[in-house]
Amino acid sequence: MHDFRPVEPGIDQCSAVNPTSGIECGLPLGHATHVKVTQAPEVATSRRHRAIDSINRTEAAFHAIAKDDTSPMARVFAAIAMAGPTGATDNELYVHPDLAGMPQSTIRPRRIDLETAGLIVRATDATNDNVKRPTASGGFAQVWVLGSMARRLLLQLDTRSVA
Repeated sequence: MHDFRPVEPGIDQCSAVNPTSGIECGLPLGHATHVKVTQAPEVATSRRHRAIDSINRTEAAFHAIAKDDTSPMARVFAAIAMAGPTGATDNELYVHPDLAGMPQSTIRPRRIDLETAGLIVRATDATNDNVKRPTASGGFAQVWVLGSMARRLLLQLDTRSVA
């Protein structure tokens, strides 16, 4: 059985230790190799229920970020949001001035958490192909942009703060 501990508001992380290697799992709560045993989940088989669950998860993650804008996940979200429609790659996030001092081993997992929550998505072009940009090492890196739900939630937040 795995134990989970909160690492940020709304984000749990597996703290189980592998008995052979002695290394802590460290994966987020929803990862595929472990299951947190609680009560049996309510069966939501319809598309509507799955869509509502997805929206609720995305809104919960967004509100956790809005509540604490100094958290690593909020800072990575802000850096991607500031990049606008051109988006940002992981490599660009590593050198982003607003993320100075944050290790790469923190930036990428928070970006993955944002993707899992549905706040950011892979940038695509007109033919629906993934947009990638060249890296300094000669490879290509995926570009990440805000998802439509995140853009909508940001607009709602802006209109509430103006009113």
